[in-house]
Parts: sequence; structure tokens; C-alpha cells
Amino acid sequence: MWARMWEARVEPGRLEDAATWVRDRAVPAALAAGATAAEGFRAGGASERVVLISRWPNPAAAQSYAEAAPPDGLLARTHAWVFEAIRPGGSSACG
Repeated sequence: MWARMWEARVEPGRLEDAATWVRDRAVPAALAAGATAAEGFRAGGASERVVLISRWPNPAAAQSYAEAAPPDGLLARTHAWVFEAIRPGGSSACG
């Protein structure tokens, strides 16, 4: 199993809008593209952020997926990383 973590810094004062966009657009889009699961998270404070964590059956699917484009002025910066699951006993998903 592979997880893709997409993180975005939210423009000031737009956290609720960003959380709604992740819930209503980004999560369903990932699932429609083949993710086996997808969840959105948010963090308030001095640097408001949203995160989408999606699970994929293989690394190619996780690497090639591109999140839906957010509305203009909603997000300041985005990044994505792909992680390999660690199996019980310390082995990786591919080993």
C-alpha cells in the first residue's frame, strides 16, 4: 500500500473555504481516480494548512496522481509526497 500526502498552505482567512474544498472536491476526485481511501485534515494557527492523505494500490498510481486545481486565491503553496507502507515486523510494502 502506498500513501500520497498532499499539503497546502492556505491563504489567510480562507481555512474554512479550503477545508470545504478538500472535503467536497479533492477527496472525491482522488477516490474517482483510483485511490482506495482518501481523507482531508486541517490545521489552524499562524500557518493554516490543509492535508489530503490518499491510499493507492501501487507507487505509479500514487506518483502520477495530480490533485484537482483549487479555486484561485485559496491556497498559497502545495507539496506532495508518496510514502510506502511499513508492514508488521518492519518490512516494507514492496519487500
